[in-house]
Amino acid sequence: GPRGVRVVSISPGVIHTPMGLAENEKTPGARETMDAAALGRIGTPMDIAMAARFLCSEEAGYITATDLKVDGGSTEVVASKR
Repeated sequence: GPRGVRVVSISPGVIHTPMGLAENEKTPGARETMDAAALGRIGTPMDIAMAARFLCSEEAGYITATDLKVDGGSTEVVASKR
């Protein structure tokens, strides 16, 4: 903080990329997580890019020491079912 550094991270959900689609096929529970997205769709690379752009902008200038979940709400939906 005193040096003007902010630390943030992004935790993406399943994203429509070759790696994300392969994860759906090979990882138990991955399909359930993707299907649980409250927004009803798989994430896109642009969803992650827009979140990163926001976090790098002055609009996010007072955000630090946090993780932004960009998963369409799927993490919370799956957790609430357990």
